[in-house]
Amino acid sequence: MAFTADGQLLIACYKPDEVWIGHADGIAEVLLEDPTGELLNRPTNIALHGGLLVVANLGGWQLAAVASDLAAGPIHYPMLPTPSQR
Repeated sequence: MAFTADGQLLIACYKPDEVWIGHADGIAEVLLEDPTGELLNRPTNIALHGGLLVVANLGGWQLAAVASDLAAGPIHYPMLPTPSQR
């Protein structure tokens, strides 16, 4: 899964070889689909980078990259507890 800059959620679906987009209003729709499993072959992870939507495919052992106008959301790193919080 990955978030876009405007808060949409991208979801790689292992089967049926699809990428979904979830909107802030709760509506979800198919963004990419590959019924033959040639480009999307068991997608597991997804990322946005430099105008590309990049999908890792476990079934094909490859990355699929598709041009996209979606912008990546910020990465939220976990915070380690301070010694006083332990």
